[in-house]
Amino acid sequence: MRYYKDKNSEIYAYEDDLSDEELAKSIKRLSLTPLTQKELEKFLAPKPTREEKIERLKQEFLARVDATLNTTAHAHGYDNINTAVSYAGYENKFQAEGISFGKWRSKVYEWGYGLLEKIMKGELDIDKTNIDEVLQAMPAYQGVGK
Repeated sequence: MRYYKDKNSEIYAYEDDLSDEELAKSIKRLSLTPLTQKELEKFLAPKPTREEKIERLKQEFLARVDATLNTTAHAHGYDNINTAVSYAGYENKFQAEGISFGKWRSKVYEWGYGLLEKIMKGELDIDKTNIDEVLQAMPAYQGVGK
């Protein structure tokens, strides 16, 4: 098969046994250009199922949320969010901040899993969900006592 696209990115596939003359006529008539290797691979790749899309989105979402949690904790002098939260469990001078980080982490995961649940129920369209936009609504760390 030989693959081409028009100016609207509509794909045209021609059998290998089509004569060069017939192919040239179609290419000229439809103003076609050959697909690049990358375009062809994308076109031929199997389309992910809804479940695969949800799983991929979930993995990316959780990785991005974890990165935000860890980066914020690190900015406050902790190795990561787990280290920050570990100070909440016993009396020490960092306990209040540890509790604050623990509450924030819980809010973030409650919010995040709520979004994933909406996607699974079909309340949010997985094909129109922009993870960057979604993450802008993530609860922000407010600090101690907030």
